[in-house]
Amino acid sequence: MGALGVPLSPARAAGGEKLTVILDWLLNVNHAALFAAQECGAFTRAGLDVELVSPSDPDSPARLVTAGQADVALGYGTQINLLVDQGLPLVRFGTLIDRPINVVAAMGNGSVRTLADLKGRRVGLSVSGVEESLLAAMLHSAGLSISDVTVTKVNYQMVTALLTGQIDAAIGAYRNAEVLEIEHTSGIAPVIFAGSSVLFVMMFFDYAG
Repeated sequence: MGALGVPLSPARAAGGEKLTVILDWLLNVNHAALFAAQECGAFTRAGLDVELVSPSDPDSPARLVTAGQADVALGYGTQINLLVDQGLPLVRFGTLIDRPINVVAAMGNGSVRTLADLKGRRVGLSVSGVEESLLAAMLHSAGLSISDVTVTKVNYQMVTALLTGQIDAAIGAYRNAEVLEIEHTSGIAPVIFAGSSVLFVMMFFDYAG
């Protein structure tokens, strides 16, 4: 497979053999270290032929690894606990970004100013399971429950959905990506909410089966 997004075929890495790495999202600044390592020859010097692939669905990286269609996947720090609890044979073996970057974002010109304002609103997410759990924890801190909002799967269309009013807020927006894109596109700084329960650490996963 020579291009991002092309369907994968099973591949296992051993020594100098090919290593397929599924990114957590479309190519963005969070992957800079990986592409720098690729360009400067660090992977080659380590005896690896690494291919970095954007997933067609941000929910799929871990499942592709457990299905043997990739060797390594990027995921979120809190996500591994949920996946292992579900019985997926995954193990974390490295950290790519060691600080929180994810937030809940809403348009700055709207009526959402606090987490409590999300009651009765539509909240978009891209990664099922982990983002719903984190959203529930954040809503609980504001005296709400997950049943007080309508959760909508938006995949890669988070920014578009916010800008067009399809959703009132989104969980999983990056401070250094979607938040900046929203402000640049609309000229309006988004309202963001962050807490220890919602901020992610980017991690690798490896098949342990």
